[in-house]
Amino acid sequence: MSLFFESWEYFWQTYIAAVLMSMVLAFLGCMIVTRGQIFFVAAVSQASILGMALGILSGGGFTTVFSIVFAVSGALLAGGGVHGSMRSLRDERTALVFLLTSSLSVILLSKFPAGLRDLQSSVSSTVLGAGPVELALFVILVIGSIWIYIWKSEEIVLYLTDPVMAAAVGLDILLWSWIISGVTGLVTGLVVNSAGVLFAFGSMVLPALGARNICHETKELFVIAPILSGVGTSIGLIISVVWEIPSGQSAVFLQSLMLVLTYVVRQVKLPI
Repeated sequence: MSLFFESWEYFWQTYIAAVLMSMVLAFLGCMIVTRGQIFFVAAVSQASILGMALGILSGGGFTTVFSIVFAVSGALLAGGGVHGSMRSLRDERTALVFLLTSSLSVILLSKFPAGLRDLQSSVSSTVLGAGPVELALFVILVIGSIWIYIWKSEEIVLYLTDPVMAAAVGLDILLWSWIISGVTGLVTGLVVNSAGVLFAFGSMVLPALGARNICHETKELFVIAPILSGVGTSIGLIISVVWEIPSGQSAVFLQSLMLVLTYVVRQVKLPI
């Protein structure tokens, strides 16, 4: 534990940014999991990787911009304009985005071994890539998530659980699908650049699944999932420093263990 506190002076911004990243991802993950779009995140992450590959080919100066643009584009293509009753079409789009971007990113860099190595390292996770800029961005995103929960949670829950009723009471469900997809793409692109695909995928899906196991109402997911994600990431970071193991994988491993624990809680029917 002393190693972690010694490293705090040098990496405190990175540690806090990583925890905030995981909490924002978990918040968005509640929407993705409730809509039954778990592999949507994988597709968007791969779209981000394709943007990264194009950025590497262009000289590396605009890698982050390319990555975010392609993540948002992939998210809009996979989930934009598609609501709950169109699940088959949504799954087809998700598969298309995942397979197209996964194959093309490798093809583009097949003649550039160094670039391909950089790309492969981004598919794994390294939370230590986060810094002051990421910290500021995710402070803003956390504040935005809290605002959305306070003022829009009822509308979001209605859209997620009963889009037909949501449309009947006047909600523009197609617009909601575009907004949720676009924001998910933006955040995923930011995180993939800072922490890798594994961390982005795990932090978005695992805490939301765990929260669903122990929460009685959909609205509760948006509180419990970020807490689970933040706790799992914090413990994972501490373990990674103390044991000198990869930080992103440690965080995802802890989140996985917490998901298993929620299955146990659900089986014994313990109240939240």
